[in-house]
Amino acid sequence: MGMLSMFQSMMKNSLVVRKVTTSVVDFMPTTTTVDSQAVPAFVYSRTAGESYFSPGMWKATTEYIAVVEPLAVDVTDKIVVDGVEYAVDYVDDVAFQGEVMLIGLRGVR
Repeated sequence: MGMLSMFQSMMKNSLVVRKVTTSVVDFMPTTTTVDSQAVPAFVYSRTAGESYFSPGMWKATTEYIAVVEPLAVDVTDKIVVDGVEYAVDYVDDVAFQGEVMLIGLRGVR
């Protein structure tokens, strides 16, 4: 039984990775946005995460923590959870096992 199985019954949120790139074409900046396929996730507050996982692991700006299957995500990406866009504060492949990923989220300002 993998680590993610303990969260399966709670994975009621829909998470999308939004990759935003900006390039310059003919001296004009062009922004391209590519959304990933939606994946199931479990999202909870940082306070709950600090009591469940190690305290001090999350930045002060982290508001929520998303639990998902491992996927390609960078701190420069945006994350959309149930239609709300967040910035990425932190990405952690738990114990480097490739079974579960934690993503620290903060509001986009």
